[in-house]
Amino acid sequence: MSGKQLTADRGEGIAPNFQEGPAWKAAIESGFDMSLIELNLELEPWERLLQHDDTLAFAMRLQAAVKESCKT
Repeated sequence: MSGKQLTADRGEGIAPNFQEGPAWKAAIESGFDMSLIELNLELEPWERLLQHDDTLAFAMRLQAAVKESCKT
């Protein structure tokens, strides 16, 4: 799998293969599920921003619902 990263010259380039690094291997050996990280590394930056916006909107709706339920 190859993720993408922004580069200074043309916009997008291929990111290093993180699965080969010692930190990545240590995380797996410690029991971390790296599948979500892999999926997110495949996304374009604007796609990740949309995910963050959706998550923030959900958190704000949840917070409002909790506040409303505490009023009753």
